[in-house]
Amino acid sequence: MAPNKQWMELIKDRLAMVETFLDYAFTKLGEPQLIRCPCIKCGNATSRTRVVVRSHLIVHGIIPSYTLWYHHGEMSGEEQSNFEKIDDNDIEEDDGEDEIDGLLRDLYPDFNGDNMNNSVDDLLEEEPNDEAKRFYRLLKDLDLPLYESAKVSKLSTLVKLLHLKSIGHWSNESFTMLLKFFKDDLLLDGTNLPDS
Repeated sequence: MAPNKQWMELIKDRLAMVETFLDYAFTKLGEPQLIRCPCIKCGNATSRTRVVVRSHLIVHGIIPSYTLWYHHGEMSGEEQSNFEKIDDNDIEEDDGEDEIDGLLRDLYPDFNGDNMNNSVDDLLEEEPNDEAKRFYRLLKDLDLPLYESAKVSKLSTLVKLLHLKSIGHWSNESFTMLLKFFKDDLLLDGTNLPDS
């Protein structure tokens, strides 16, 4: 009796999905020479050629939590076409909520946003240092809305504002002025936006 050869179809499907990803990424980004490599080894931190990204995806596989290909031109809420993502089991539905959980999972694969509803102290075995305490306070802000009935959290708002600050090369002083303007003149009283 001959051995089962289903694994050959799986490899063929995986190769086709890698090519589909590469075609999508290079088309959406305007045919650049290099793109970020989303393999488990590189973690979207290193830019590589198409040939290298292809081999890395085949050998190492894609980051399991990288389901919204924002580094490769995919926009939140973009309708999915007739292609399939590399790992269909990991596709997340866009429920219109903040994407901060996904960003944190990309940076810290062991992060689970559901744990934020529990006390952070329950997860720790020893007292964290001051830097870790600041980080845990930021994570607690994850579910704190910017203001009552807001659709976005304080943390996701700050991340987006800091992204704009970085792109626009704003000084700390100008950014503080913008926050003060938002808080004093645009937003309602009781907004959870910091002063600086």
